Amino acid sequence: MKKKCFLIPLFLILAMLLVGCNGGEGITTPPVTGNQTPTASFTATPTSGIAPLVVSFNASNSSDSDGTIVSYTWDFKDGNIGNGLTINHTFSSTGSYNVKLTVIDNEGATDSITKIVNVTETLNQSPAASFTADPTSGVVPLEVAFNASNSSDSDGTIISYAWDFKDGNIGNGLTINHTFSSTGSYNVKLTVIDNEGATDSITKIVNVTETLNQSPAASFTADPTSGVVPLEVAFNASNSSDSDGTIISYAWDFKDGNIGNGLTINHTFSSTGSYNVKLTVIDNEGATDSTIKIITVTETNFNNLDYLEGAIIIANDNQYLGKISKNQFDSDSINNQFGTYGSQFSAYSIFNNFGTYGSEFSSLSPFNKFTSTPPKIYKENIFIAYLTVNTSMFPRVDTNLLVVWLNE
Repeated sequence: MKKKCFLIPLFLILAMLLVGCNGGEGITTPPVTGNQTPTASFTATPTSGIAPLVVSFNASNSSDSDGTIVSYTWDFKDGNIGNGLTINHTFSSTGSYNVKLTVIDNEGATDSITKIVNVTETLNQSPAASFTADPTSGVVPLEVAFNASNSSDSDGTIISYAWDFKDGNIGNGLTINHTFSSTGSYNVKLTVIDNEGATDSITKIVNVTETLNQSPAASFTADPTSGVVPLEVAFNASNSSDSDGTIISYAWDFKDGNIGNGLTINHTFSSTGSYNVKLTVIDNEGATDSTIKIITVTETNFNNLDYLEGAIIIANDNQYLGKISKNQFDSDSINNQFGTYGSQFSAYSIFNNFGTYGSEFSSLSPFNKFTSTPPKIYKENIFIAYLTVNTSMFPRVDTNLLVVWLNE
């Protein structure tokens, strides 16, 4: 029995020696775990402003990974301190303050952080000068009304409105009238002063000119403006005007070698042609103005059919009846047998024997021998002649000759 008790301690000793020889592998020693330091963090709203400045501090973003924060201590660096997760503090003096937050966790570990809060003085804002001038230009002597009502001061009141009219005169007041007695360009200056002595200025230009004569305006009527030779035309310049005086002369140049004078005048053009008749008016100060009108004088019968290429036909009721053209593919051509103005079946064709504009019995047709209201031919907006077989109409293009010309 004693022998067995001896063997047991021996076995334990051998086991311990074997473990020692193995380098201690297989045995784990538990690590020693220490307290983690907390992390201080805070916000400040606002971080700058004028004194006195109230700032809200909030340390909610502070944290402790292995415990809890038990203390939030604030040092506002203005001689005041405080405690708490959130706190408001008023800075009464200007300066730059490195506000410091210190946090302590449940194991006594600490952390700190700072933020800068800038506190400035309350500064007076300068006033803003503004004014209107009515009018800003005119002839001498020119009275102008000035008004500074649009001037402003955001943090006080304007106590002075000083005017410099730049013509040797000055003035004061929110509103003021001033008369400029000489011509020139004046940079009128307004200076305003607020209750703290701050100033602002602004200028506007007022232009003062001499009394200038306004030119007259020439205008006249001519009746008729076209016709066959000899053509008598009645001219009337009554619509001419002069805004600041009177017209003393009406001079006419008929551009056919003849001239004339007078408010109204008749003139006969003895030769065919296009005449740019000119009227020149002169006012009591010697200023002039001119205007022209075209008078077209044609032969008794118009036979130059080639000249009519591209001309248009307008019925007496102002219905467009197409274009005079040998081009059979032009949609407007009266020579296009399939077009609106060339087809014998179209209501707007002069070749529709049963239509309003083609029947020999219609007063609007160029084939009616007795009509006094046949279609008219225009080229470049100028009346050329009537399109008709009625030999008593002048000037006239014979409809039958036109048909022959189209088929050449």
